[in-house]
Amino acid sequence: MHVNRTQDPHVITKPHFEILDGLRGLAAIAVVIFHFMRLLFPTITTVLFHMLIWLLISFCLSGFVIAYAYDTKISQIGLVEFMKLRLIRLHPLVFIGALIGLIIFIFDPFSNLYQTYASKTLLVFCLPV
Repeated sequence: MHVNRTQDPHVITKPHFEILDGLRGLAAIAVVIFHFMRLLFPTITTVLFHMLIWLLISFCLSGFVIAYAYDTKISQIGLVEFMKLRLIRLHPLVFIGALIGLIIFIFDPFSNLYQTYASKTLLVFCLPV
């Protein structure tokens, strides 16, 4: 853990927990491996179930990081501004991920699921998020 300093020597930011960065990275890698394992070996449930713990760890660490970053700022900026900042930060990634997923689903050369669920897929994708 160390204290970050900005260019201004009078401004000191909060301590940075380096171990949390490592744990978040490990959790992210484990979640990616979990998804690939589930795709490649859909019948293996025991190992996959134990890897789900990393998803929970990732959620907990992210919640801690957000709470730690905004604990003193939230009273200054207010709840509405906080929610606006979170939506501005996350919503573009959600939209891009959904768009990539839709494109992959439509043009998947290994299945014909799009032809089966075309009307429902577009309806769900076009619903406001």
